[in-house]
Amino acid sequence: MMLQGVNRWVALGLTLMLLGCTGVVTCPEAVEAPRAVYLVKHGWHHPTLVVTDAGGDLLRYGYGDWRYYAEAETGFWSGTRALVWPSAATLGRQHYRAGGEGPEPVHRAVRAGISEIYAFTVAGPKVDALIAALDQQFEDGQAQREQLNRPYDFIFVAHSDAYWMGHNSNHRVARWLESLGCEARRARGVVVALEGGD
Repeated sequence: MMLQGVNRWVALGLTLMLLGCTGVVTCPEAVEAPRAVYLVKHGWHHPTLVVTDAGGDLLRYGYGDWRYYAEAETGFWSGTRALVWPSAATLGRQHYRAGGEGPEPVHRAVRAGISEIYAFTVAGPKVDALIAALDQQFEDGQAQREQLNRPYDFIFVAHSDAYWMGHNSNHRVARWLESLGCEARRARGVVVALEGGD
């Protein structure tokens, strides 16, 4: 069910990937030019954010450790290394043609495994600003390094910020949500879940 913006506790079961901490994100009650945004959980893996552009297309973004995420080195030691030592990071992006509103088009479009999708609305101008910022980061990273990873359904490029437990994909998604006008009281590392979503 699409949440139609009226001050919902966007809960955000911000469940710590490994340590079980939680947090809460609150979105504004009234927004200008409401636009759909989807928080996507991929099991215990990275959360990703799907936003709707001005033309109705979907753009999906994710952040992670380069070797673990872009190169799919997902073994125990690779995961431990990624969390414990700051390492090269990646920004993932994928574009999907418009397919209607609600979580179902996201389910149909995203070719990576999905455990949950949470839908809510934020201000359209803030979405446009986030898209512009992330696309600029993507272009900057593309000039350095690019890789297609089909299982994660992303094109990955280099990201300038190091990845580790103190700055992981959960932190990054929380920052993106804050840039959309939501207030995030964050735990140290979190997978975001939206209370009352689909």
